[in-house]
Amino acid sequence: MADSTFMPSTSVPVALTRKSLYSLQFFGRLVQSDGSNRLSVVPGAEQSGDREGHDLFDQTMLCYLLYWFSKQKLGRTRLNLLCIGEFPGIERFRGLGRLSVEQLGTLSGTWHVVERQELDLGKAYWEAFTSSDPRQLAQLLQEDSSALPFARNAFRYHLSRFPSVQDGLGNVERATLEFIARGLNQPMELFRQVSDELHEFGMGDLQFWLILKQMASGPQPLIHFDGAEAAIPSYTDRSEDVRHRRILLTDAGRRVQDGKEDWVAVNGIECWLGGVHLRGKERVWRWDEKEESIVRSE
Repeated sequence: MADSTFMPSTSVPVALTRKSLYSLQFFGRLVQSDGSNRLSVVPGAEQSGDREGHDLFDQTMLCYLLYWFSKQKLGRTRLNLLCIGEFPGIERFRGLGRLSVEQLGTLSGTWHVVERQELDLGKAYWEAFTSSDPRQLAQLLQEDSSALPFARNAFRYHLSRFPSVQDGLGNVERATLEFIARGLNQPMELFRQVSDELHEFGMGDLQFWLILKQMASGPQPLIHFDGAEAAIPSYTDRSEDVRHRRILLTDAGRRVQDGKEDWVAVNGIECWLGGVHLRGKERVWRWDEKEESIVRSE
């Protein structure tokens, strides 16, 4: 590699040289080089809010990186990984981005060289996550994941986003209904409470607004916004309108929460979870919490 620029792929925005240390974001995560043909993959190093290096968001990005690198000829390039789930003195560790400069300094040199088993497991998780058949991921969760200690729990949370066999709700929708039923109906505070309750997802506010939009849509919506129809923020519309509305349960929302109706059965579903396209009312992939398995409804 000498002093030339190292460009892994035009699809991966990482440029590294022997002369300089580059710290570049890759989908919100850091890939570093110390100028010695060594790359350090640091999940959660550049983040904001409640991101965690061991949550679903970060583990998904990490597995993509490992998948990509597993397909490259690395030559003399050596990969290093720093991924922790706790830090001394912090009761609830919320990711590297929450540490001070001094605290981060104590982690220097604690990363380890990425071995073939980590590359292979990351590749397997990414392929299972993007598969159109979620049973591939469910099966992988039953196998040894010790090479990536946070992956199993993170991707189990991904499967819990699928509609439940009990009520047709995913974990995020269920938690949202529960908080609204307790009287929490201000959108921003609702987001804070739900994302804190389900912090293993690493959910951002735009993700949550999309879920609220889905919950407020269809012939039998679960929730509605008081007043005129609310403009829900998206990647292309940063409207602040929804922040000033109250969110209320509909009659259908109460029936679903009480276990009297199944949301998918009465409203259908239209969304993507990883590589799975969920749509319609029948033959929809569902999560069985008790059996920890994915099944297809008839």
